[in-house]
Amino acid sequence: MLLVNLVALVQLLVNAELLFDISLPTDKFSDGELLIADDTIYTPSLIGGEIEIAHGYDGQEGNWAIFHMDRCMTREFMRFYLDDITTLSLKFDMYYDLENGTENYFWLLMDNTYLTVKDMTLYAEYHLSDPLAEVKERTLHHFELHGDYDTDSLIIEVDGREVLSAKLFTGRHGMGESPSYVFSMINFGWSLTSYSATSCFGHLAVSNFKIYDTLDTGDGMLEASIVIDKVGEVPDVGGRIKYTATIKNTYATSENGYIFWLTITLPSGLQYPVKRRSRGTLAASGVFDASKAVKIPGWVAAGSYQLTLVVVDRQNGDITTATSSFVKL
Repeated sequence: MLLVNLVALVQLLVNAELLFDISLPTDKFSDGELLIADDTIYTPSLIGGEIEIAHGYDGQEGNWAIFHMDRCMTREFMRFYLDDITTLSLKFDMYYDLENGTENYFWLLMDNTYLTVKDMTLYAEYHLSDPLAEVKERTLHHFELHGDYDTDSLIIEVDGREVLSAKLFTGRHGMGESPSYVFSMINFGWSLTSYSATSCFGHLAVSNFKIYDTLDTGDGMLEASIVIDKVGEVPDVGGRIKYTATIKNTYATSENGYIFWLTITLPSGLQYPVKRRSRGTLAASGVFDASKAVKIPGWVAAGSYQLTLVVVDRQNGDITTATSSFVKL
């Protein structure tokens, strides 16, 4: 049972930084049903209006969430509540089926930053009055937004091309307080002008909408090691085994977050957690060292034991392990 629970914990931590995953897999969502918030990462925190699931919308693969631009006086939106994080990556596929001239327009609010598409042109409010990119009708587009309050940076990419690199906006926005230095909410849908629009037509489809609380910052990895100090033996009456655990960030130009925990493998092969998971952040090329001790009771079985350090890279979910052995007499 301990081994099963440990495997489940590993799987959970691999995806710990994926906050929302609106990829709408066919085994969870059916063609024609309405998207409903169910308090899981697979649906938004809140839904406004009626957002319909369509399989293979206009020849596209998979399931899509459909926003009806032809419904004036109705605002359809998805809202995502975040736990006041300082770094954020937002990725999604979007497909328009509309023409220029509709008074209803797409609107994404990432706390203080607006992203809008008006008459097939992408704008980032509060940064540039000039258009960032063209959004073509009946064409699949991939959007990525990366925000980091620690470095005060915002990057927007469309179809793999960077269209904006700027500082984050921290002034007052229409939804809340000023200033804000954390990401607490994302709104995705039709703008507030939907209530006053009189000429509305077309649809917007979105899929693979994912929100992470960490950034893609290039190649690198986390290295882990654990060393048993000195003798590496525990007497038959029990005692403490000292060890040093080390985590190194090999990303040369960027900091990286990590989650780690420690397990012990008994002579029988069972695994038992001896340190609850902890988390932290390492600077570029930074190193974390911790010298601790594990108490081994006298009543446990004699034999060979193994300490395992498990490290999860918060940037990409990769798991690194390191082991060291000792003997209980």
